[in-house]
Amino acid sequence: MELVQWVVPRADGTFGVGFAPAWSERMPAVGTLAAGTGMLRRRGAPLSSRHLPYPLAIGAREDESADDQPMRPLKSGQLVLVLRLAVDGEGRPLVGPDADDVRLAGLLAELVRVVADLAEAAGVHAAAIAPERERRGLELSVGTLGAGTVGQLADALCLFRVALEHCAQARGLQLVDACVVLDGKSAPLDGRVARALAGAGAKRKEHP
Repeated sequence: MELVQWVVPRADGTFGVGFAPAWSERMPAVGTLAAGTGMLRRRGAPLSSRHLPYPLAIGAREDESADDQPMRPLKSGQLVLVLRLAVDGEGRPLVGPDADDVRLAGLLAELVRVVADLAEAAGVHAAAIAPERERRGLELSVGTLGAGTVGQLADALCLFRVALEHCAQARGLQLVDACVVLDGKSAPLDGRVARALAGAGAKRKEHP
């Protein structure tokens, strides 16, 4: 039986995690998912990738409405994701400050492929991927996005972050920091990312 890993964004920025059959669209909010909130529903299609052992899907409270979310169209390059990785839990960087560009490029080559694949699978298309300025990871410039809501974009970013964390761990690395930079302002890329996206520039949906 194929399983889907459900990811539930929490108000403190963490994620609840659980598993359900691929055909399931509802499950109880118990254990690590968020005890005491009743039932959860699957929101959107699962993210599938050859880099992941299971597809990932966002879970949300069954009574949580998405009908009045603001729109969040983005121009190419307006949103940047900064992803910092380390070789251990102590935050030791991927390369030392004296490493040459050839060594850095060789180390990041596979990571660039993985990040590009996961971003594509999540629907957060990469316009450009480059080494992060402090040489601790990557910066992903997001391409033009259509007329999606804040919730839809936040879900895609959360799935991308969790997927990248899985892939980093499978390679013996740690994702020590992930943030979004939107209109020059930085915010954590975690379960609270919808708040940052709903700031200046978001437009309320118009209903007929």
